[in-house]
Amino acid sequence: MAKFVVAGRSDCPYFARAELLGDRLAKNLPKFKLHKIMIQPDQWDEWLKKTCEEKGWTFSKSPIVWRELIDRGGKGVLIGGANEFQEYAKAYYDLESDMNSFDMRTISDENKATKNELDQEEQEFKALSKPVHLCITNAAHPACYHMVSTLCSGRVLGPDTELTLRFLVAKEEDLELVRGLAMEAEDLAHGLLRGVKIYSDPREAFEDCSYIIIMDELLQMDGEFKIDWLKRNYSFFSTYAVLINEKALSSCKVMIAGNGPLNFNAITVQRSSPKLARQNIVVVSSVVENQAKAVIGERLSVNPAGVVNLLVWGNINSKHFFDVNRCRIHGYDGAVWGPYWHSVDAREMVHDNKWLAREFPSQVAARKQKVSEAMGRATGLSMANAITTTLQYWCQGSPTGQIFSLGVYSENWYKIPEGLFFSVPVTMDPKGFWHVVQDIEVSQDMADNIHLAVQDLKLHLAIFRGEITETEKGEETAQATTEEEVPEKAEEKAADGSDKTEEEVKDKDEAAAAASAGEASGEGQPVAEGAATAAEDVQNEAPQTPDGNQEESNSGADNPSEAPAAVEESAESAAAPAETES
Repeated sequence: MAKFVVAGRSDCPYFARAELLGDRLAKNLPKFKLHKIMIQPDQWDEWLKKTCEEKGWTFSKSPIVWRELIDRGGKGVLIGGANEFQEYAKAYYDLESDMNSFDMRTISDENKATKNELDQEEQEFKALSKPVHLCITNAAHPACYHMVSTLCSGRVLGPDTELTLRFLVAKEEDLELVRGLAMEAEDLAHGLLRGVKIYSDPREAFEDCSYIIIMDELLQMDGEFKIDWLKRNYSFFSTYAVLINEKALSSCKVMIAGNGPLNFNAITVQRSSPKLARQNIVVVSSVVENQAKAVIGERLSVNPAGVVNLLVWGNINSKHFFDVNRCRIHGYDGAVWGPYWHSVDAREMVHDNKWLAREFPSQVAARKQKVSEAMGRATGLSMANAITTTLQYWCQGSPTGQIFSLGVYSENWYKIPEGLFFSVPVTMDPKGFWHVVQDIEVSQDMADNIHLAVQDLKLHLAIFRGEITETEKGEETAQATTEEEVPEKAEEKAADGSDKTEEEVKDKDEAAAAASAGEASGEGQPVAEGAATAAEDVQNEAPQTPDGNQEESNSGADNPSEAPAAVEESAESAAAPAETES
């Protein structure tokens, strides 16, 4: 689909002829889209010069007509002035303008008067209006296109909340595509949309923002070690966080979505933006949650919207698991029928625990690729819906009686160490707050899965800090570090001399005493073999920031023994997250 843009001076007769010809084409051709830009005469030369410099054109008359490629993107194609546009319409559509000079001058006078009135009204309205600023990073993402209309409609932020959209462009080659998106947003003519601006500098884009949706995706490249990948993410997102902390409002709400290590990136943003309340930084879990609902709905032949209270726990885009113990099904075609509020237990309707434990998670993991292959391109509609729905519930409250998944800063709920971002069940308050549901009964299997997801996230942090290295085969091996060891582990090493250095063999008692006092040295500490031992070492540490600084606990204690402790596990279970990443 193509969008034709006609721009000109408000008092130009030829602009009047070109816009009316474009109106006739748009009225009679369903796929012919027209966007008109009317500029005041005293601003025309400056506007035209700037536009031509950006697009690499040479043009000096009014009007100017060009063609934007909306679906495929790319540089706009210059058509020319009013005469060239008329020749174009005649050649392609066999349509030409029959306006005479008198009509052209009359309409141009009306255009000028109308433009003056519109500018005056806009200035008066802007003086009264105080819209909120919402910034979307990586605005060329397919999901951004599908979010715009919903965000501007008033359904998300509220029916009376005016807003300006700010599109942050990640790469220069995406600029033309985002310009087309901005024009589409303006053509929606939503009453609550007060403006659309495009930025390439995040410092300007984040200025006074009330909402920021981060959709940048730094995926792991082929052959790239995980430590290098995590460091790339840390460098990128910490830069964002510093600018958000400096430029955005202190009450700004930040949502992190897309692909990549979302929970790790959320930790990075939270540590690097101390001005923001940690409750105002969340990871969107509902993308995975909705995919799981679709799989359950397909299994039971029900509308996925009727699947409620299906929960996602853990590290989104990595080690996580699904909880269907509280899941209910509305609209199930069974022997028992009831009113709209009637529901049945999902586990009983599926009636196949083996499928829930094995095939269900794998089908959810393959859902995105399955949809992408069916469509032949990257998907964005489901992610857009997940983001806008989450933001809507965050601003206006979630449906009564329903529970949703959200990646939030942990405060020791369900033995999840404080300082980690973890997907947990929540409800949302109309005042703009979320609340963790804390009365869920945790079975032993759930506790084990929560523990594995915690260790997976800790493993990412340990790899980032260099405590665990990777071989060329992708195996993870613990480095010799100076981290504190618990006395029990030191005694086990003292009893087994196979892994000791020569210095430890000479004086076992001295090594055991040093280990129990937490004074293990880099030369004297044995190197662990395998990711299992490395993850076991990581779980004995207090939560740390991605740059290695230990986080302060709520009580202000500096002693690592007072920091929240992780759940203990065997060496086999500690290695599991690295082996079973989804």
